[in-house]
Order: sequence, then C-alpha cells, then structure tokens
Amino acid sequence: MHKDTPMSTVLKNFLPRLGGLVMVALLCSLVLGGWPRQGKAARSVHLSYWMRSGIEQLEAGNYQQALQDFNQSLEQENNLALAYSNRCLTEIYLQDYLHAWQDCTRSLQQQSDNYLAYFHRGLAFYRLGDYSQALTDYNQTIRLKPTYYQAYYNRGLVQAAMKNYPLALADFNQSLRQITNQQPDTLATIYNDRGLAHLALHNFTSAKADFNQALRLNKNNASAYYNLACTAHQLGEYERSIADLNRAIAIDPFYADAYIRRGLLRHQLGYYQSALADLNQGANHLYHQGLHQNYQQILALIEQIHQQLLSLPSPIV
Repeated sequence: MHKDTPMSTVLKNFLPRLGGLVMVALLCSLVLGGWPRQGKAARSVHLSYWMRSGIEQLEAGNYQQALQDFNQSLEQENNLALAYSNRCLTEIYLQDYLHAWQDCTRSLQQQSDNYLAYFHRGLAFYRLGDYSQALTDYNQTIRLKPTYYQAYYNRGLVQAAMKNYPLALADFNQSLRQITNQQPDTLATIYNDRGLAHLALHNFTSAKADFNQALRLNKNNASAYYNLACTAHQLGEYERSIADLNRAIAIDPFYADAYIRRGLLRHQLGYYQSALADLNQGANHLYHQGLHQNYQQILALIEQIHQQLLSLPSPIV
C-alpha cells in the first residue's frame, strides 16, 4: 500500500467483534463488545395462566406475544418480581432496552435478591452503552450467584468495552471455570472472545490458540477465522490473513467485514482490481444490512482508490 493512502481511518472501523450470539470486528485495533448472553425466564411453582403462557411464548421465540401475555399477567400475578423480570427479558429480546431496565428495576423493588433481574438489567445497560451501570449490576449478580458463568462472560464483555482487557481476561477465564453444560458452541464463543482480549493486549500466541480452540469446538465459526486473519494481519502475515478470510467468507458469504479486510489486504499487496471487487462486495452487504454510515465510508474509500489508480504510471495488476 502506498504510504500516503489514508487507509487507517477505514481499517479501525472494521474491527473484530466480541460475541457469537448471545451473546455478539484493525490497522487491526479493536472494538470489543458484541452480544452478551441473555438469561432465562424466571419461574415459580404457582403461576397464573398468562405467566405460564408468556414463558412458553418467550421460550418459543414469539416475543411480541410473550410481551402481551406478561402485560396481562401483571394484572393477575401475585409475584410481581417474577412478572417484571420476565417482561424485562422479553423487552431485551425486542431490543427495547429502556423499558427493559425500567422493568428490571421494578422487579428489584419487589425482590432485592433477584439475581436474574440484576443480570438482565446489566444487559440492558450494556446495550444502552452505560457500561458503569452494567458493571455494577453484573457485580451484584455474581455476589448473589457466584457460579453463574453467563454473568462472568457478560462482565468480561463490559470490561472489554471499557478497555480493561486484563480484567476481561480474568472474567472469561472464570466463565470457563464455572461453565458446566460444555456445549461446544457456547465454549467456542467464550474462547473466541477471550482471544480478542488477548489480541487487544498483543498476546498474539495466546490469541491464536484461543481462536483455534474455538474452531476445534465449532469448525463453522466464521468469526474465529476472521479473528485469526486479524491476528495474521497484525503480524504482517498477509497471505495467511487472506487465506483465513477466504475461509470466513466460505462459511458466511454475507460477511461484510471479511470482504472489506480482504480488499484492504489485497490493496496493500498491489492487487488493485481484486481489492476493488472485494470492497464493492463488502459495501453491498453493508447496504443491505442497514449499516449506511459504514457503507458511505467504503464508497469514499473506493473512490480514493479509483483516484489513486488514475495517478499510477504503471499497469495495474
């Protein structure tokens, strides 16, 4: 890449993202924080019809119907802490974070030791960008339920978002120690995100080990291949980085960041036409994913490259 080409601004907008789900993108700098894990619906022995129905709808993924059922349950349910806590979780799935934290607060006013209400409110604060409040709620969740691996995982994401990477590593380690279900996809997510914390600290060997472990647990983890590519990119291993991006794209053909990073790498290596093809493909995916600000940034970058190519005296590869 020509030294006067202003790529760094664009690069740092496409960084590895923490989190595969549920919860989930570098010169390769890092914006950590992806998709923290939601908890579960709270239960009680004696439930109203609407509460039982709401829990069933929530677990089936019918969130709007669950919300309606929990609204009805608030008129009949004696256990208001339970009703507000479950409505809070439903609102999180519906991405209504303001109402979610308000309902969790109402639940805690009814039952101050409701660890799930603290956990869900912490997630709502995280999604609202209030990391300090999220951290406070996850601390309280862990105080009330010290074996809750999801709380350590989510707190690790908050620490990473606050750039407290050593503390994030400690939480991811504790999450791995506490987890008991040993579900491969869940473990892969935690290893992948711990790898990102290592990458942020330039612990490249540990980062690669975690990304590879994530792939051993889930060979179709496109994010882990992307993060391996970012690690190789930082180490100057451009061809290896492109090979890992190829694998990420083969798994997820709509992975906009992977196309964009591959385009930037190909530009660095002087493959200008293939770089433009990748950047155009990445921009197209950004547009269809509704990421219009990033889409406009990539269009501006493509125009910069076109102008650069016009000034080159030699043939273009």
